[in-house]
Amino acid sequence: MTDAKRDFLYDFNRGLRASYDANPTIVSVFENIENGNIKLAPIDVPGLDFVQKMEKCIFMLKKIVANPYQVFKGRQEKVPASNAQNVDMESIRLTLADTSVWSVDSGKRVPKQAYTLVNDYVFTNYENAFICQFINLLIIRLKTIKRKLVVESADKSSQEYISICQSIDEYLRKLTRISNEKVFVENKNRAVDMSNVFLTDILNMDNRYHYCYKFFCENFKSHKEKISINRDFRVLYHNFALVRLLYCLKKMDYKVSNETLYISESGKIFVSSITVQGEREMIITQG
Repeated sequence: MTDAKRDFLYDFNRGLRASYDANPTIVSVFENIENGNIKLAPIDVPGLDFVQKMEKCIFMLKKIVANPYQVFKGRQEKVPASNAQNVDMESIRLTLADTSVWSVDSGKRVPKQAYTLVNDYVFTNYENAFICQFINLLIIRLKTIKRKLVVESADKSSQEYISICQSIDEYLRKLTRISNEKVFVENKNRAVDMSNVFLTDILNMDNRYHYCYKFFCENFKSHKEKISINRDFRVLYHNFALVRLLYCLKKMDYKVSNETLYISESGKIFVSSITVQGEREMIITQG
């Protein structure tokens, strides 16, 4: 079950319970449907769940930008011989091999310059390269959702449509800015096999990187697990199905008797019997 469907069922049942508490009759439920207090359909937006999760994802990306993971990388640098403080075997080898650093003083060959080991910390590493590719995937997915939304939405003047489009555009702007940060620019040309991401210690232990790794696994891997429907959601589905059935009959010009609704300890809505009159009369009962 997607987050959007789960939220819709919760909202539907909250509205149904409020209607029940005010007036526990079928007609009262119909009135609340028609005045908008109870909605019979969620917003039909492809990828809505994905869009709704972007705010926290971008928050985590900003935290990475503020203090990205760096790795140590030593390099040999040529400096005046008197300043060569950190010398290792590679420094000595390079100094001996470079004739340009040597001069003759009083008949002796002495180095004017020497190689020394300089310690640098750099952003170019596997973890940051993964996040760089991850950002590209987010941008592509959001653009795809926006295109589908434009094509498939029937009511482009609705507040829901406008709000979602504005959110997508805002997230795209933020992701573009983040992708242009130095840490990711330096990793743009580093290849990462996104079909087989290696779970490093940083991706596993650093909360920021791990959130992005988990988000990637949940939203971009084809083998992600489906969320099962437990008993509580079956009750919510029952209530939704019952009300939708009765309201559909009413909209088809059937006369639905105004019976009293009852609610069980589990939250399940039921009636002893309902009479539906049209060309033929039928009675709906619940055990």
